[in-house]
Amino acid sequence: MSEAGDLAAVLVPLLRRLLPDLLAAGVLFLAIYHPRHRRPDHLFSCLVINLVTFLICYLTQRSNIQLGFALGLFAVFGILRYRTESLPIRDLTYLFAGIGLAIFNGMPGWTQNVTELIVVDALLVGFIALLELTGWAGRQQRSLLYDNLALLAPQRRAELFADLTRRTGLDVVDVRIDRLDLLRESAELTVYHRP
Repeated sequence: MSEAGDLAAVLVPLLRRLLPDLLAAGVLFLAIYHPRHRRPDHLFSCLVINLVTFLICYLTQRSNIQLGFALGLFAVFGILRYRTESLPIRDLTYLFAGIGLAIFNGMPGWTQNVTELIVVDALLVGFIALLELTGWAGRQQRSLLYDNLALLAPQRRAELFADLTRRTGLDVVDVRIDRLDLLRESAELTVYHRP
């Protein structure tokens, strides 16, 4: 067999599984996650972890390493890396969905049918899009440093919401005071808002 034939024999099966994964991950992270959350650092991480997980799953089929061992290595990496920064639960959910897509698409043992892969990918991404874009996913939250301590009084709650909405552009529905710093006259707030 020629080198071109060898290359085609390797690339065609890989691309048949990689392209649906990249398409689904692209829609999930670039069309749904990023426009709503604007976290380029998490976007980068989710896309790279998706690709790495896909490649681990795809390549372990040809070796004696069990898939559980490969995913265990990934879990160790995840524990070491993500213990350094606490991620919001929604970001972790997107990361988990990206890993799931990579596993579905990277494990050739469960299906050889590309149409079945596309349907599974579309179901997962479509369900997340439905929840996210219709508001069923609930309110979102942001942490911020706030400088108007007078509005933190319970009787001035409506004024606080109006000020936060005006200054941030968010549709504020609730506020939690996490920390007061009377010396610097500021407060750390968690602001809950509609998507």
